[in-house]
Amino acid sequence: MRALATALLVLALAATGCTGAEDPPALATPPAGSAAALAACPEPGRPTTASVALPDLELPCLGAGGTVRLSRLTGTPTVVNLWASWCPPCRDELPAFARLAQDGGSRLRVLGVASRDSTGNAVAFAGEAALPFPSLEDRTGDLGRGLRRVGLPVTVLVRADGSIVRVHQGPALTDTTLRALVRDELGIDV
Repeated sequence: MRALATALLVLALAATGCTGAEDPPALATPPAGSAAALAACPEPGRPTTASVALPDLELPCLGAGGTVRLSRLTGTPTVVNLWASWCPPCRDELPAFARLAQDGGSRLRVLGVASRDSTGNAVAFAGEAALPFPSLEDRTGDLGRGLRRVGLPVTVLVRADGSIVRVHQGPALTDTTLRALVRDELGIDV
């Protein structure tokens, strides 16, 4: 019975997102200067004291140098999106996150996490998509495992104190569904 439940869960995740079971397609060498076009990573805040918070992982900034400790993403409400260049639903929803980042201004931080992706592919895709928000690099998928999520995309809504309000996983978010989540869960109308 347990094997059947596990098989059904994997099938459901595969139907709604990307599991990463297949090898990501290799992209050409990242365009010259694409790393320079990526947004700088956020400055750390104070360590969170929230009981339900992002895992205490330190991840490198994608193409920008430096690292960010997730437990120190405090001070500003934050939307964290786990994505990969090889994940079609991730590619579909990233433009909505880009618009959210632009429209949210200083009221809202948007942060991507390139999960289970190669550095070259993630940098090339982020540069090609001209993402206006920074992304971190999590080649081994530690954040997804820490959140107990197998597939992609995953969106995490985090209050200014560092507490997780909601972890969303499902079909690609649209402008409407993403902004409704931010309004309902973080109280920010963008």
